[in-house]
Amino acid sequence: MTDKQRKRLMIFLCIILVLIILFVAASTAMERGHLSFLEKGLRDVMAPLTSGSSIALEKIGAIPKYFVGIKKLSEENENLKTTISQLETKLNSYEDALRENVELRDLLELKNEIVDWSPIATKVIGRSSSLWYNTITIKGGSKKGFEANMICVTAEGLVGRITAVSAYTSEVRLITDRSSGIGALVQVSNSPGVVSGLGRANELKMVHIPGDARLVKDQVVVTSGLGEIFPAGLRIGYIGEVKPESNGLMLSATIKPFVDFDRLDSLLVLTKIPAGMYQEEGK
Repeated sequence: MTDKQRKRLMIFLCIILVLIILFVAASTAMERGHLSFLEKGLRDVMAPLTSGSSIALEKIGAIPKYFVGIKKLSEENENLKTTISQLETKLNSYEDALRENVELRDLLELKNEIVDWSPIATKVIGRSSSLWYNTITIKGGSKKGFEANMICVTAEGLVGRITAVSAYTSEVRLITDRSSGIGALVQVSNSPGVVSGLGRANELKMVHIPGDARLVKDQVVVTSGLGEIFPAGLRIGYIGEVKPESNGLMLSATIKPFVDFDRLDSLLVLTKIPAGMYQEEGK
């Protein structure tokens, strides 16, 4: 076959192919109840490819939505974290306000029960950072009638005594201070002793207790009234561990104070000294 014949054959085949395509297009353009054999074959061959390409296109089209969803979830997560932080802050504020309200209510009840003194409520505005001294600074000084050796208490028990006064503030030495010394009694047995601090926030010790005293854990210890500063009957704490002193004749005990000095915010200053104590001072 020559080149000229090949060209004629190619042209003939192209014409036949065009006619077939036109025939198929014309046939599929009309609404028919059945498909030709050729159409059925083409559709069966192309169906998997068409289905696969549709699924692939759907997956590709979903990619932008996926990343948009991740960004939205991240933003929602950050918003939730912010909301939780704000709620926690509010909850802490409410708890602090509630605790302060309870303290003030208890102080008010205690104030109404104290008849021999003129108690004044005040707040703690500073704390000592010294390892050797346990002191706090309270609001109110000489302008408010505060003086050295006035007693400070809460509804729970004894706090300490004022040791220094300025015009508008006062320093209070806590009973947990190492230099404190308070005449005390074990409430049930009336066994006497001396309570002093250990230099730590919530620990005391009671020494010089008679060796024959019957001490039981959790017995309440109160002030004895001996001396010219602390009146009798103020709650100090309760007994912990009991052991003999080195001389073998006396007992000592650890005392857990009723007042939580780590959370001390408000207290009462007893600004009036009982008449009986004036007489003792005059002797």
